[in-house]
Amino acid sequence: MTRVILIVCVMAGAVFAQSMVWTGKALGYKGQAAELWIGLDGFNDLETAVKAGTIEANGRFSFELPPSLPDEALSLPEVTDDCGDVTAGLRLGSIASVMVKTASGVIGQMLHTNRRFDDFAAALGTGDLKLTAWFYANRDGFIKEDCDLEDGRQVSDVQFKKGWNVLTAYYTSRNKKRYAEIRNGYTQGLQRWFFMAQAPDPEQP
Repeated sequence: MTRVILIVCVMAGAVFAQSMVWTGKALGYKGQAAELWIGLDGFNDLETAVKAGTIEANGRFSFELPPSLPDEALSLPEVTDDCGDVTAGLRLGSIASVMVKTASGVIGQMLHTNRRFDDFAAALGTGDLKLTAWFYANRDGFIKEDCDLEDGRQVSDVQFKKGWNVLTAYYTSRNKKRYAEIRNGYTQGLQRWFFMAQAPDPEQP
């Protein structure tokens, strides 16, 4: 089983730990009514995805995170021993994507972020990017780290409650290197829902 890396590869606030319903409007969505499916990290395909809600033609949507995740979707956090610490026995699972699915297949995904982007790697280079992430914890715990990496620095100081937790990954640049910080919660009104389109995959069920 792979270990969870506590960083979003796809805020100030409290920790959330329960089944959650999210509603709002996805900016950039102009299409037909469709279903919303949640892909789990490490299992990001429709065969293992969970149908979670719907989106209307005008972009209005509602979806609910599942009450819990199966054991096989939970992994040990990956924290570097010399620059971090984690609660013993803490296992996490995360949402990899919120997919928009029509009869033609998955046509895109929704991201909760402070600005629209088409390419994640390119967006990192422009700095000041915030992405919301959802992590499910098997118990209360914490992760703390302050690590110098080859391409920059990563800082985390996160408290988890058993159940769902909302985090924000904040990316910027410092001294011409990437700086990533993981925090509890998100800033309401700053981070918004955006629809990112993709060509439908006819091989998807």
